Amino acid sequence: MLQDNEERVINKGGAVEWWTTSFPKLRFFLGMEKIDILKIDCEGCEVALARDMLREDPDFLHRVDQISIETHVTKTWMTTREHIYYFGLLLVLLEEAGFEMEWSSVFGCSKRHEVTGCLDEFAEFDWPCGYNDWPGHPNVVKGRSCQEYTWKRYE
Repeated sequence: MLQDNEERVINKGGAVEWWTTSFPKLRFFLGMEKIDILKIDCEGCEVALARDMLREDPDFLHRVDQISIETHVTKTWMTTREHIYYFGLLLVLLEEAGFEMEWSSVFGCSKRHEVTGCLDEFAEFDWPCGYNDWPGHPNVVKGRSCQEYTWKRYE
């Protein structure tokens, strides 16, 4: 992974020992030739998916029929230009593998994530990022830094 996901950083699982792997390696370990639906909500590790596919299995997306990815673009998860590069590359790889976007949604992450803001590159290209205060709700904001995408490959 490019960085640990939030659950690992805050040790959300308690004293349990963590292990990490990539999606291409997981497919191999499970002995799956084809994946019907892949749902990714890994609190930041989605940034590494493009890198891992290119390194380990460039045909990985050709073995997936549908993919749903929750992305997070605040500085909580994306802190370097390398993160932005692999995030953008993932979108290109999906298109090159014949995927079409079926559905998308922009929504807020939790307040503690939204308040970190986003890298300037996201604002430069009007990518959904940031939040507005929600009057009367001091612990919640109206954010737009998390996005959900569902892609389907038609053949």
